[in-house]
Amino acid sequence: MQKESVLWYKQAADFGRWTDALPVGNGRMGAMVFGGVKSERILLNEDSVWSGGFRDRTNPDAFDAVAKIRSLLKENKIVDAENLARYALTGTPEFQRSYQILADLFINFHDIPACDEYERGLCLDEAVAYTRFTAGGYKYSREVIASAPADVIAIRLSTDNPAGLTFDARLVRSRFCENTGSMGSDAVYLTGINGGADGVTFCCAMTGAATGGSMTTLGEYLIFHNVVEATIYITAATSFRSNDTFSDCWKILNGVIDKEYATIRAEHITDFQKLMGRVALKIEHSNNETPTATNAETLTATDTAPLTATPTDERMRLVKQGGSDPGLIALYFNYGRYLLIACSRPGTLPANLQGIWCNDFLAP
Repeated sequence: MQKESVLWYKQAADFGRWTDALPVGNGRMGAMVFGGVKSERILLNEDSVWSGGFRDRTNPDAFDAVAKIRSLLKENKIVDAENLARYALTGTPEFQRSYQILADLFINFHDIPACDEYERGLCLDEAVAYTRFTAGGYKYSREVIASAPADVIAIRLSTDNPAGLTFDARLVRSRFCENTGSMGSDAVYLTGINGGADGVTFCCAMTGAATGGSMTTLGEYLIFHNVVEATIYITAATSFRSNDTFSDCWKILNGVIDKEYATIRAEHITDFQKLMGRVALKIEHSNNETPTATNAETLTATDTAPLTATPTDERMRLVKQGGSDPGLIALYFNYGRYLLIACSRPGTLPANLQGIWCNDFLAP
């Protein structure tokens, strides 16, 4: 039985094409994973990083205008009703403030040659984004999860290259950042305040752990040297919920740094599957249909996609050309459920237009 549970591609997303990246989220925090080879970009969001404080934008003339607008509509004076609504029913000020980016995580790898057998994907059943490739005869893999139980974004990196991985990791928020720094030899942070009176203050913090090799901080960088495996943990806090964003970030990170990544991953998957596993949808081909793409069999993020399976972008192209692929509709259905679970959990802000996946400082 086939199961539509994985979006996967044979090429990395262009760093300039945010919509090609793959989303993960734990309700409060989100990340877009690009899957680069020699460098990686993971764009981070938090659901309350908002450009300004609380505002009452209620138009004081709105209540009195409603009856007049209704009367004009009954008199078929549509244009007059529209004009009055434009004056009296819009917010004051008319334009609200915007969600903003929390930060970009940039990872710069050293000494990785040109790769082959590249694959990146998003396992919808497990809420795990992964990147895998071979370079110089060695295997490299990364995966990203947004754990609700641990309240972190976690990135796991590994290789079978005996020289290990050497890379640096940095949180960046361009000019929209107040302070950056390090906490000892294993953690870095950035802080800021989003514009306007009573603007939202925030802190984003990152720590790591490594097997083999070494890890240290230098300036605002985490630097890993010749590590066989490495894990990066990121969290954030804002004044929307926190009275001390800096301290609250460290409390969260201190709660995960001494745990095994495998434990955090297993708890994340169990938590996510309690929601995702409530519904399953399978759409079969009719007897007279010939599939134009081969669906992936049941996959997890640790599997390798079968060579007989067709990448998601190729399946979309074939359907646009008139091909038959009902499994792609099931995948789309599952993807929609995945996104809603990933962007809205108890205690978080409701799912909305940008929310935890926003790539602009002035969102549409």
